[in-house]
Amino acid sequence: MKRRDPPLFFWRDATRHEIDILIDAGERVIPVEVKSGQTVAGDAVDTLAWWTSILSNPNQGGVLVHGGDESFDFKGFRVLPWFLR
Repeated sequence: MKRRDPPLFFWRDATRHEIDILIDAGERVIPVEVKSGQTVAGDAVDTLAWWTSILSNPNQGGVLVHGGDESFDFKGFRVLPWFLR
């Protein structure tokens, strides 16, 4: 069976909130924010938190990809380095 990569999307609303990448994983949509910094600022996941708080959004969680080399959970979201070892 041939592997199928999930569809990827960019999203922005009329008030200019945006999500860098939305991964359509079938039963859920995974929001991904990308930051180039090696450290994670306190407000780095604010857009992810806003997106998951939309009343009609059944999806929870999300991923922040950053320029550092650590993986950890931050304010209910998964933080991953831009590369995987």
